[in-house]
Amino acid sequence: MKSNRMLYLLTLACVCISAPGAAVADGQEELYRATVIVTGEREETRIPGLRSAFETMMSKVSGQPDIASNAKFAHWSSMVPSFVWSYTYHDRFFGRPIHDEQGTRDRPFDLTVQFEPSAINDILADMNEKAWPEPRPILATVIEVKWPTRRYMLSVNGRQGIDQRESLLNASRRFGVPIALVSPDASAVGAEADSFVPMDEATLEKIAKASGTQHVLVGQIAWSENDLGWVGTWQLWSETYSERWSVRGVSFDAAFRDAIGGAAQVLSHRS
Repeated sequence: MKSNRMLYLLTLACVCISAPGAAVADGQEELYRATVIVTGEREETRIPGLRSAFETMMSKVSGQPDIASNAKFAHWSSMVPSFVWSYTYHDRFFGRPIHDEQGTRDRPFDLTVQFEPSAINDILADMNEKAWPEPRPILATVIEVKWPTRRYMLSVNGRQGIDQRESLLNASRRFGVPIALVSPDASAVGAEADSFVPMDEATLEKIAKASGTQHVLVGQIAWSENDLGWVGTWQLWSETYSERWSVRGVSFDAAFRDAIGGAAQVLSHRS
């Protein structure tokens, strides 16, 4: 392992996540807010949108990506309008003419929903869960993308993997996990091998130190013809623990949600 050749490029994404407890009117409740895409502004699409936003927000606040599997989740989801503080629409086709055959019913909108923090905290308590407090730890993240004929490390400003990088940052925002995207020299982390997961502890320690954090997520997404999708392999490391998991046959968006959501679950349980 050529650790001495490692070159780090760091970027912090979503590091300014608002602290729970501030007044909603002050715009400080990012954790208790979620945005989903709906069709039109009518009630028949708004109510399902509120429920979708509720699930996204509950996962972010608690750090539990599978919170919808809680036995009490469906009950609280059915009552979602009761604990919505406010909601707003943004036309995703803003600036484009409305066509006669389309009208406003079928235009896509971003529905942003702000939930009442005290009500959400009470709901979490009823579900035997709790809010994952801030400040949340920064997660140093090293990701390789592997196609059948080429491979590359996700980097801060690299020309390759622009869509994957944005997807990773979207997952960071979705779960409220601040990340530092680390781009080492490929040979320094053993990327010549089929996969560099798991990574050796000495290299992980150097990544953590260079990133100013105690937690490192390394992983690879590889395209699989057999699975007709991406295979994600992940390792979450700290000096006191190491966790590994994987996912198969999914889009790269789903793979990164699996990575960051899995990390959020581990970190929130250890906070």
